[in-house]
Amino acid sequence: MSLYGHSRHNVMHIVAAIIGLLVAFSVLVAIYIYRRRRILKKAPPKPDPVNVLDYQTEEEAQPSAIPHQSSETTPSMQQQQLQYKLQRQHHSEQKATPPPPYAP
Repeated sequence: MSLYGHSRHNVMHIVAAIIGLLVAFSVLVAIYIYRRRRILKKAPPKPDPVNVLDYQTEEEAQPSAIPHQSSETTPSMQQQQLQYKLQRQHHSEQKATPPPPYAP
């Protein structure tokens, strides 16, 4: 066998190995995408955090309806309620006030 024929044989093996690796990698990517889509279809959609902040119950809409602090509410629950109210106020203030005009 000549030297040219031997190197040609090696090149064929290298090309075949590269093609085999590309096919194997493509199969792995396809399996990953298929499983991910199947899992995403099963999972229920998560609520949008912005929509949660915009949600307002009838009690919150009425300013006179202040929840009574009883022995059932712990200090941490009161703190959470206060933080939620402050977030809502801050969020509504951001919507209400336009940005200041640009002055160079």
